[in-house]
Amino acid sequence: MIQIKNAFFSYPRTNSYALENVSLSFDDGQMYAVMGRTGSGKSTLMRCLNGLIAPQHGSVCVYGLDTSKKGVSQKTIRQRVGLVFQYPEKQLFAETVLDDIAFGPRNLGLSERDAEEKAREAAKAVNLSPELFSKSPFALSGGEKRRAAIAGVLASEPDTLVFDEPTSGLDPSAADAFWELLSGLSSRRPEMTVIFVTHSPAEAVRADSLIIMSGGKIAAQGAPAELLADLETLKSAGLLPTESAYLAEELSSRGTGVRRAFTPEDAAAAVLDALGRRTPW
Repeated sequence: MIQIKNAFFSYPRTNSYALENVSLSFDDGQMYAVMGRTGSGKSTLMRCLNGLIAPQHGSVCVYGLDTSKKGVSQKTIRQRVGLVFQYPEKQLFAETVLDDIAFGPRNLGLSERDAEEKAREAAKAVNLSPELFSKSPFALSGGEKRRAAIAGVLASEPDTLVFDEPTSGLDPSAADAFWELLSGLSSRRPEMTVIFVTHSPAEAVRADSLIIMSGGKIAAQGAPAELLADLETLKSAGLLPTESAYLAEELSSRGTGVRRAFTPEDAAAAVLDALGRRTPW
């Protein structure tokens, strides 16, 4: 479990907090989505989760290890919480794909043979072809770079996977492939926690819990479909509601009995329910 208590963080030469009095907990085996407009604190929160930065006040405890305490092993924290950046090329650096993926296990003290075995297993888990192992990671396509970056994190066998806008820059088919990949990983390791930042309501609704941030604070947390249908919460956080949410809210304001809705299917079901009918015919 990861627990954040009353965390504050500000960057140098700024007059505001990137994180302000944030308290959250992330349970094992759950998937969390984090949404918010640019500058809301999402990326800062992600970096706190694996010890890249530590709060100036409050605490972030990663499986019992306080990231702010002196003497706490940053290596252990980053082994347990793997972070995949928004642009994976920023964390690819080795001469070959296999060397890049094997870096984490090597850094943990595994032998060369064992590190390469872990790398091959991780590459297989993300469907990265062995034919790519001898290539430069910078010669890969965007989707392949994303898989190589994820494999590099998986090779250290983290308990939590953190993604900062994992589908940014991917075309629709590559984005679908990413979610398929993540679903497969979650099925193989149901105890693993997944946390991802997104701007897409359609992606956020995949999560078990949605966290909405605004101005460095937690604006709301709850079931994704419910929060994404709440116009007041979304507007206060500077997020754009879906057209279905607008429609349901307008119908509800006119006394129709229509409940809040997130998708067109939700809106249709809400209208039919209000009419006392289960089908449109």
